[in-house]
Amino acid sequence: MHIHSVMGMAFSFKVLIKTINNLKTFKMEVKIKDRVKEVEYLRMALAMSEFGVNYQHADLINMVSKETQELGDKFSLADGARILYKWKSKWEIYEYEQKKKDSEDKK
Repeated sequence: MHIHSVMGMAFSFKVLIKTINNLKTFKMEVKIKDRVKEVEYLRMALAMSEFGVNYQHADLINMVSKETQELGDKFSLADGARILYKWKSKWEIYEYEQKKKDSEDKK
């Protein structure tokens, strides 16, 4: 690997970390009716293995697992960052929509 490639990766990684840190951590519980069976089964299997994660983290594990199986040794830092960004965006939208729906229901 060339030195400029390494420096470019370091810069990209710093930008990525800054972007990810700007996304918030999720504390909202996912409603049962909104859960996907595949992710819920994974969450339950992890819990039975004494590896407790919430639904959103099980979703992330599922996404990473699928991608690593598909890409194998070609999985890269960029792939991991893309998955994490997609996952965080998905759950930010879910939380926003739930809060909006809850406030409309209170009216």
